Amino acid sequence: MPLILLKAKTMVAINQYEYYYVQSQNSIMRNEDPVKTKQKLQDKLNHFDQLIKKANHMEIETKTKENIAIFATNSLLAVMPELKEENKKWYKKELKTRKISKNIKVRNLKQLIKKIILKIKY
Repeated sequence: MPLILLKAKTMVAINQYEYYYVQSQNSIMRNEDPVKTKQKLQDKLNHFDQLIKKANHMEIETKTKENIAIFATNSLLAVMPELKEENKKWYKKELKTRKISKNIKVRNLKQLIKKIILKIKY
């Protein structure tokens, strides 16, 4: 989504929801199989890597690139509480290799605290 928004020449916001989907307990998104979960995590990491790479090659303001990196990093972190131990350890290692704490820019006290915690954990 961030890349689509950045490349769009115009945008319009409407007060209408046009995206509906059905969730089933057996879907890949709800499945708790550790192997499938690891594949989802790998996909998430690949998307993160590609987003950062593409954003860095775009002719956009530095602050916009920083905001994309913050958004992408928060997306990676959002899944941590849901992970079972067998995938959590592997995922943390992957986050460390990406040095995700560097993506949090300190613009206020909350972000400073978040950056410190991320440096300790990842």
